Amino acid sequence: MAEDEGKRLKALGFFKKVEVLRRRADPAVGVPGFRRLVDRTPAGQPFLTTADTAAHDPFMLVMRVPRDRLPIMRIDIDTRAMPPVVDASQAFAS
Repeated sequence: MAEDEGKRLKALGFFKKVEVLRRRADPAVGVPGFRRLVDRTPAGQPFLTTADTAAHDPFMLVMRVPRDRLPIMRIDIDTRAMPPVVDASQAFAS
C-alpha cells in the first residue's frame, strides 16, 4: 500500500521535500486531526481539478441538502448588549 502511495505521489510530481512539508503539523491550527495539509484533503491527496474541490467543499455540500433536512440551528444573543447583532442574526436566520 505504501508503495502504491509512493507511485501516486511520484505521478503527481511531488518531491520528497514537498511531501514532508505537506505532512508537517501547523501549530497555528487549533483543531486536532486537522493540523496537517494532508488532513484537509480526501485520502491525504491534493485536489487536482476544480471539480474535485467542489465535490468536497463543505459550503457547496450544504447547499445540496434539502432545506427541510437541515438541522435546526438556534442563535441566542443578548439583545440588550448588542442591538446591531439582532438585525444581522435575523437576516442570517431567514
